[in-house]
Amino acid sequence: MSSGVEKNFHAISEAAPSIEYISGTVQQNESLVRARRMRKQAEALQSSLNFGSMEELAIYNQMECSINEVIKVLLLFEENYESSRKEKRLESDWKYMANVLDRVCLLLYFILFLSISLALILFPK
Repeated sequence: MSSGVEKNFHAISEAAPSIEYISGTVQQNESLVRARRMRKQAEALQSSLNFGSMEELAIYNQMECSINEVIKVLLLFEENYESSRKEKRLESDWKYMANVLDRVCLLLYFILFLSISLALILFPK
């Protein structure tokens, strides 16, 4: 029974460093799902295990603390990632609107320039 708890504990401690930064974005969705799955496994272990020794209880408590820490960190990363994604989307929307406005002004200038040029050519003094 002790080896199952130790395997889960090692799996949890390996999940913590799996947060990686790739080109400025956080890849944590898989880690978050994995951490939640491990938390469910830990809760299932808690309900099914009869702790026969203090060592097993200590390992389980360490595992539970590690799971809670991993979940807190992942939720924080997820929150920061979502807020930065919203900011980037808002910024790109403003850039798009600025480009549209720039093109409209260019078109109006071109039409005005052509109409004045044609008026001067067709109706000389």
